[in-house]
Amino acid sequence: MTRTRSLQKSLIIAMVAFLLAFGVTQSWGTNRGMPPAATHNDANAAEVANCMTCHSTRGAVSKIQQLTQDGRNLRPAWSPDGQKVAFQSNRTGNDDIWVASLDSGKEVQLTKDAASDRRPNWSPDGAWIAFDSDRSGNRDIWIIKSDGTGLKQLTTTPNEELFASWSPDGQKIAYFSYGSGTNELWVINVDGQNSRPVVPKLATEQARQCSFACHQPSWNQTGEKLAFQSEQTGNRNIWVVNLDGTGLVDLNTGPDEDYFPTWTPDGRIVFMTERIGADKVWNDVRVINADGSQGVTLFTEVAHGGPFYWSPDGNRIALHSQRGGAKFDIFVATLGKAPGEQPAPAVEQAATAAPTLAAAVAEKAPVAPQSAGAQWPAWLIPVAVLAAFVAFLVLGVIGFFIWRAVTR
Repeated sequence: MTRTRSLQKSLIIAMVAFLLAFGVTQSWGTNRGMPPAATHNDANAAEVANCMTCHSTRGAVSKIQQLTQDGRNLRPAWSPDGQKVAFQSNRTGNDDIWVASLDSGKEVQLTKDAASDRRPNWSPDGAWIAFDSDRSGNRDIWIIKSDGTGLKQLTTTPNEELFASWSPDGQKIAYFSYGSGTNELWVINVDGQNSRPVVPKLATEQARQCSFACHQPSWNQTGEKLAFQSEQTGNRNIWVVNLDGTGLVDLNTGPDEDYFPTWTPDGRIVFMTERIGADKVWNDVRVINADGSQGVTLFTEVAHGGPFYWSPDGNRIALHSQRGGAKFDIFVATLGKAPGEQPAPAVEQAATAAPTLAAAVAEKAPVAPQSAGAQWPAWLIPVAVLAAFVAFLVLGVIGFFIWRAVTR
């Protein structure tokens, strides 16, 4: 009897262990499926879509702050602490780099050259601002301290170099370089040394326009990868490459045009896709893995074409917009309803659902997708469990008789 109970106990333990192991393995291997795409009527879609169009379908009000008044103002860039925005403005007759404080509204002119200074980008420590300028005769990458001192030229080639983007460690700057009929992605150290191509010959002269006119390259959080847009295959797609130039991946999501890649904290990429509808052009906001797998549409029918710039905390968006006027100004939209505010005209409204970019991504695509693999059909799982149980039972009985024979 004791031996029989011992055998039963061993079989139960073995079976429980197997079922636990199977359950864990099955959970890891099960595809949880794609979250459904939001539509322009969805409350969460309105959060991003309407803060960029400044129009709400729900009537909720979010704080919209206009930072600039004079001249044409473009390309806002957040300071790392989220308290200031750098931008380019032609209010003095040519484009210069300015900085505006969100608290006081005070605007400070950093560059005062007769040349055209454009597309500012803050260093991670907030001490420096990179920009491109034609003050040396052709467009090069320059840096200046955020107090307006310490101006320094980094690139000195005869090529056009622009769209500077600081690495997370503050030691390197990525940028686009155009020369000899091709567009290329380069990286240079902040001391002006060791400039090198990451991806040569991205596009021809005819196909280079958006790489220059749309957005700077985007670093992932570790500084090991860059995301950028390119037309090198004939269609404007988002690409990812390792810093050493290896692992180039085309995140081709279809025939639409893709813009403005931004990395999420978990290593995915948010970007905008242009769709041509029956009566107008719409933009969708999508998220995708850095290897091109498991693309998810977060929001559809976003009326603003970008570029837009998320604040470091993800709670605000800076953008340049004409907002009913002839000239561009810089605006900051704070996501979420401001307490006590009353409904305003549609042009001043924004929606309230997902408070941050991270929350929006987590809500629509909550689990970082795992690598695809063969999945068992649903009907096969109970059959496999039953077969395993029978196998364990048979093996247990055989083992029992062997044990009896050996111990006699």
